[in-house]
Amino acid sequence: MRTRRIGHLSASFILVISISLGIVGYLVMTGEQMVSRHTPQIDAAMEIKVNATLAHLWFEEIISGDSNEQIDDVWSYLDESDWYARALLEGGKNHEGTFVPLKSADMRRQIESVRVSLGKFRTIAEQRFSNYEASLPGSGIDQEFDRIFAGFIDQADQIETLLQESIALELSKFKQTAVFLTTILAVTGVVLAIILYRLEMQRNQHLHKIEQTSRKIETQNTKLDYLAHFDTVSGLPNRTLFTDRLDQAVGHARRKSNCVAVLFIDLDRFKSVNDRLGHARGDEILKLTAKRLKQCLRSDDTVARIGGDEFTVILADLDDHKKAATAAGSVAEHITLELAKPFVIGGMKVDLSASIGIAIYPIDANEADALLINSDHAMYEAKQDIRGSFCFFLGRSRTE
Repeated sequence: MRTRRIGHLSASFILVISISLGIVGYLVMTGEQMVSRHTPQIDAAMEIKVNATLAHLWFEEIISGDSNEQIDDVWSYLDESDWYARALLEGGKNHEGTFVPLKSADMRRQIESVRVSLGKFRTIAEQRFSNYEASLPGSGIDQEFDRIFAGFIDQADQIETLLQESIALELSKFKQTAVFLTTILAVTGVVLAIILYRLEMQRNQHLHKIEQTSRKIETQNTKLDYLAHFDTVSGLPNRTLFTDRLDQAVGHARRKSNCVAVLFIDLDRFKSVNDRLGHARGDEILKLTAKRLKQCLRSDDTVARIGGDEFTVILADLDDHKKAATAAGSVAEHITLELAKPFVIGGMKVDLSASIGIAIYPIDANEADALLINSDHAMYEAKQDIRGSFCFFLGRSRTE
C-alpha cells in the first residue's frame, strides 16, 4: 500500500511538475513573443516619423541654401520611412529585427494613409526643389508643404497611439491569464510556488522591457516635437512655429483692430564667411546672432530662424500704424547696430551686417503669408540700397 501510495504521489508530483512546467513555458513563451513582436513594431512606428522629420529638416536646409546637405539624403530618408510603413503592412526584416504585419484593420488603414501622405510629401518636395522661385517663404507651395507634413505627423502619432492601445490590451489579457494561472499553481504546494516565483520574475522582466520601450517612445516623441518646431542650431522657433505664431498674431490684431510688424532679417555676406570658416564656425555665428536678436526684443516678441541666414521677428499688439512703424524702425535700427558689432569666433573677429525688411499689418498686407512675403521684398530693397540697413515695404511697384 505504501509503495502504491508513493507511486501515486510520485505520479501526481510528476503531473503537477509537468503542468507547472507547461504553464511556466507557456507564459515565458507568450511574454517573449510579445516582446519580439511588438518591439520591432514600436521601432518601426518611431522610424516612420523620425526619417520623415529628418527629410523635412534636411529639405528646408537645402531650400535655404545650405550646400552641405544633399537632396539624395532627403529621398533616402523618405524611402526609409516608407519601408517601415510597408513592413508594418506586409512584414519585413532588417538589422533591427523581424517585423510582423499588423492585423488591426484600423491601424492598417492608418498606415495606408501615412504612405499616401508620404507620397504627397515627396511629390511637393520634388516640385519645390525643381521650382525654387515659386517656393519663397510664405508662398502657396511652401504652406502646402508644411500642411502636408503637419498632417503626416498627426497620422504618425495616431499610429503610435493605436499601437500602444493594442499593446496595452494584449498586456492586460496577459496579466489576467498570469493571475489565473498563479492562483492554480498556488494550491499545488511549495514546489509549485517556487516555480511560480521564478515565473513571476520572468514575467516582470518582460513587463519591464515593454515599459522601457514605452518610455523610449515618450522620449522620442518629445525630441520629435522639438525638432518639428525649433531650429536645432540656434534654438529659435523654426518656420513651422513662426508661421503658427504669425497667424495667431494677425488673427488677434484683426479682432482688436491693431497692428503687427514683421521684420525679415538677412545676414549680409554670411555665405562667404561660412564657406571660408567652415560649417561649424558658421553655426557658432548663427547661435550668437540668435542671442543678440533676443536681446533686442521684448520678452513676448517672437524671433525665429526660418532657414539659412534668414531670421524673422514678430512685433505684436501695436496700437496703430504710426506706433507700429516707430517701434519696428527702432527695433530694426537696434538690430542692425548689434549685428554690425564684430563676432569673435575661434579667436578671430568676423564682421557682418544685416539687411532688414519691414512690413506692417494691415497697411502692407491683410494676411499673414502676404505680410511675410512683403517683408522679404522690403529686405531685398534694403540689400540693394545699402547693406546693413533696413527698409519699409513701399508697395508692389517698388518691389517687382
